[in-house]
Amino acid sequence: MTVTNSLLRQPTKLDYASPTQFKFSILKLPKVEYFCTAVNIPGINLGDAVQATSLKNIPIPGDKLTYEPLQMTFWLMKI
Repeated sequence: MTVTNSLLRQPTKLDYASPTQFKFSILKLPKVEYFCTAVNIPGINLGDAVQATSLKNIPIPGDKLTYEPLQMTFWLMKI
């Protein structure tokens, strides 16, 4: 069985012009980084409410934002 140090497998040079290399880090986990191959930008929707009147319903901008999920694909290496 071959044992490989995972720190030695980290990319040493990132090609910032490549559309398939993203570095994702989390502020609360400063020592954790993911090298992603695909990431989407989630959508944000502002709902609206309808005020009923005798003539026509009036749409009123809502006060709650709805976020779509963040989807991320990253590459796993087998050891």
